[in-house]
Amino acid sequence: GLLPFNQGVPGSSPGRPTPIDDAMSEQKVKQHRLESFLAAFASWTIPFLPRFLLRMLACGLARLAYIASERDRKVADANLRCVFGDTISAVDRRRITIASFRSFAMLLLDLFWFHRFSEKRIQRYVDFDESASRYFETKPAIIITAHFGNWEVMAQAAAYRNEPCVSIAAPMSNPAVERLLQNLRGKSGQSIQTQQGAVRALMKVLRSGQRTGLLLDQNTLPAEGGEFVDFMGLPAPVSLAGSMLGLRMGAPIMIVYCLAQPGGRYRLFGTEPFEVTKENVADTTQAIATRMGDIIQRNPEQWLWMYKRWKFIPEGHDGKGFPYYARPVK
Repeated sequence: GLLPFNQGVPGSSPGRPTPIDDAMSEQKVKQHRLESFLAAFASWTIPFLPRFLLRMLACGLARLAYIASERDRKVADANLRCVFGDTISAVDRRRITIASFRSFAMLLLDLFWFHRFSEKRIQRYVDFDESASRYFETKPAIIITAHFGNWEVMAQAAAYRNEPCVSIAAPMSNPAVERLLQNLRGKSGQSIQTQQGAVRALMKVLRSGQRTGLLLDQNTLPAEGGEFVDFMGLPAPVSLAGSMLGLRMGAPIMIVYCLAQPGGRYRLFGTEPFEVTKENVADTTQAIATRMGDIIQRNPEQWLWMYKRWKFIPEGHDGKGFPYYARPVK
């Protein structure tokens, strides 16, 4: 990673920029300029591509990423081994990994593609399963999803039915790309809240009878407000934010997800709501993780297997079954 700004090299004055700092800053500026150009170019060109060509592009990008990114390929293979063991072959692990790359590539491309003619395209390419009616019938509600399927299209589709939810997103380091993404997301009416002051903002949303959206398949250690629960067979730290908000605000929790379908289409699904009480906060968090894990295992091609989900080994665990990249919590 980059050196902290105030960390010098031997013989330098603390806090004073060094040649290394200057070189890193210049490299970062160049990287931001390239990212900004590519994002702007994508917003100008991708919306005008026909759907079949967009899908072909996603396939090509997925295979390129699989070949070029050894790190992500290894992480995905290790994660699949942890979850499925010997029940799937090396060929199947490769197939699922490439499909996972393709799912993520399609999500990024669709973020731009649905930006133009948005409502017409949402109506044509996004369907709502009968189970998704629970989303539209429940207010206030805490919506839980994961880096699974197309969570961006899901948010847009709900917003275009005049049923948006306020979601949490970490700001990007590139301000220009961040502004562009906020514009893309905001066009449909969805609202994005930064992590700073998020809890207070979400409580306000729930008090007004609206919905909040959280992605809960990321590593949140106990020191950061998480708890280790069983996730697809191994302990993983999960944020308690959803359960605690549900308890405090008396709002039900439900899992909503959007799966890719044949022909470049999507379909939204929802689960039965979870009711949270003071006595079952931990049980609710585990129930959410269990339900989400079951859904992912039925549709493994659409989860982000390249993420180091089992990065931390909880205290007292011998580490057996964990992937190569895992390390004990300090």
